Amino acid sequence: MRGLTYLRRAFVISPLYTLVFVLSWFGLGVSPIPFLPLFNLPLIFLLVRTSPLDINLWLFVTIALGATFAYKEPTNSPMGSSNFDNTIVLLLIGSLISFFTMLPMVTSKFVIKYANRKVGFFNKNYTFKLFIFPVIWTLTWSSFRRWFPIVSVGSWGDWAYTINNAGYSGDSIMQITSIGGLSAVNFILALMSQVAVDFLIYRHGMNNVHKRIGNLIDEEAPLIPNNVNRDRNHIIEKQFFQNYYLRLFLVFGGLALLIWGNTRLYDIEDNSDPIKTIKVGCVLPTKGADMKSMIHQSAILATQSSKIVLWGESALDLRREELEMLLELASEETKKHKYFLGLTYFMPSERSDKKKNMFTLIGPDGEKIFDYQKTHPVPLAESRTVESGPGGQLPIANIAMPKQKNQTQLSLNVSAAICLDMDFPELINTASPVNLFLQPAQTWRSHIGLQHLRMASVRAIENGFWVLRCDGGGASGLIDPLGRIRNVQVSSRADRYQLLNWDLPLSDEKIHTVYASWGEYTVWGGLFVLFLSKLCKPLIWKNGPIFMEEEWQKGVEMWTNAKGWIDRKYEDTFRHVEHEEYLDV
Repeated sequence: MRGLTYLRRAFVISPLYTLVFVLSWFGLGVSPIPFLPLFNLPLIFLLVRTSPLDINLWLFVTIALGATFAYKEPTNSPMGSSNFDNTIVLLLIGSLISFFTMLPMVTSKFVIKYANRKVGFFNKNYTFKLFIFPVIWTLTWSSFRRWFPIVSVGSWGDWAYTINNAGYSGDSIMQITSIGGLSAVNFILALMSQVAVDFLIYRHGMNNVHKRIGNLIDEEAPLIPNNVNRDRNHIIEKQFFQNYYLRLFLVFGGLALLIWGNTRLYDIEDNSDPIKTIKVGCVLPTKGADMKSMIHQSAILATQSSKIVLWGESALDLRREELEMLLELASEETKKHKYFLGLTYFMPSERSDKKKNMFTLIGPDGEKIFDYQKTHPVPLAESRTVESGPGGQLPIANIAMPKQKNQTQLSLNVSAAICLDMDFPELINTASPVNLFLQPAQTWRSHIGLQHLRMASVRAIENGFWVLRCDGGGASGLIDPLGRIRNVQVSSRADRYQLLNWDLPLSDEKIHTVYASWGEYTVWGGLFVLFLSKLCKPLIWKNGPIFMEEEWQKGVEMWTNAKGWIDRKYEDTFRHVEHEEYLDV
């Protein structure tokens, strides 16, 4: 009871922490309100920088609790039906998000304090200080996606997704992922937070300068030399005005990003030309689905003109000897109706007592096109019984669609990955050359499925391909290369098969993106160029006047020579005219 009273009193006494809790609750999770993180992240960073403690444990707990409530939604998670088990898992998720949110903030605070303590470096170099937190923040989340050793969840929980408002019309801000992926979004979020917090801190400092009292509220401020007030005040004023120009830059940069993103979104197919379309479909299995029923449901879609039919994840649980039977049935069926069929199934592993989560694509000639084994089983829920696939390079195959009446034959590159694999941008990037990406999935609730669908829309933007997602328990959909969710259907989870059928406009042309070619190197390369520019700035300013004077003299000489040539031509021309006039006289 005493602890509960303390918590209640602490929240009342600390309104900013209460605000962080509320913003984390509704701005994180699987269904965040997109604009809230634009306020939440700067507020958290402000509390980290102004805290007298090196590590603010109370702030860590506040964010963790907010994230826990954000992810606590009704679920049929296989992690266990016990409320206690789910609460433990949710607290772990909230703690992880809180840890990786505060880690880059605390790290940047220590870096700046250490550098100022030694040489006062950042007091004289605001530009370098400006980029410390954005770089560390972006690097932290990029490393988390790749190498987090405890649980492999990819980009799940990444702050970059919190501002994604993808729907039928797409999201203009997220179009930046076609250039730099999630790291570009994270860098922009962190830079915005840095500039906003600097403004609040420097404004407070300017007020104190005019009142001739105190230091800045920033924990880094006492490291500014206080023995000479004139120098300290000059530093405060200089950095305040530098921050003013940065705020203007962010405003105009944000407007430019919105205009570019909206222009890209509305650059849709030219309706004056006939659009080639094919029908694609999903067969969402019921619990305890059998082989013949799944094949029969696929045939129903094929008779409705579907040329690509995809099953939801792990539709069948096969014994090793049953695999050949499935492939034979699928081969006969695809040859009969001339369509592509994506099979999904569990089968025993040859290397362990676990199972393999498999996908097999069968062509209209009855031949197997490729196999794929799920690389990233869901931690805790699936990883205990399912073996991880080899990963690396995703399979890519060129397929020729069966020729339709009055249309030329269409050739496409296709690839596939299963459910959680889609949350690993680097893995999906290996299939960037494809036109169509197939994603069977099986999430355990609609709101989680919708979040995965929005995350898949970012993969589509990054790589410029269509995504067909067939989710047996969440949300299935069709996503275009600009991240617009063209069709969506939430699973009814009924004890019957669900059949979905959509028109997919396709062409041989492929939308090429910078991210598909270079990945996140565009972000780090751009920062490296800025770093070199900053280092070269003194050299440029030192030699600039001499260089400009030399170039100016060259320009003057060229102009003089050109003017002399024109004058000579003028004299020659009129001298000839005058001579003829004298002859006439």
